[in-house]
Amino acid sequence: MPKYPPNRLPLSVPKKYFELRRGGLKGEAAARHVGISTSCGSVWFIKAGRMLLPDKPIDERYLAQDDRIAIAEGLLAARTASAIAAEIGKHRSTVYREISRGRAPDGTYNPW
Repeated sequence: MPKYPPNRLPLSVPKKYFELRRGGLKGEAAARHVGISTSCGSVWFIKAGRMLLPDKPIDERYLAQDDRIAIAEGLLAARTASAIAAEIGKHRSTVYREISRGRAPDGTYNPW
């Protein structure tokens, strides 16, 4: 006799489902592989609060958080936007736009 109610699956099934999802499998394929419906897998996924999948590398035309922190440090060191742009490998107009976007009312730049 199973140790779980007849309408519940053993914990190994959702564990395997989430392992497959973390491995990059789409929800429908992972559900099919462990023998559950797609809607059941979706409910598990939502109840789990979603999950963080491995980060994809950010496109080089966008600023990463490290770039924003480098801009803030450069501004604190009184370097020009052109010099900061050369350091982080971005165009100076990108740095100017980021500074204007992240400037607080008191004039300081917030990288967060």
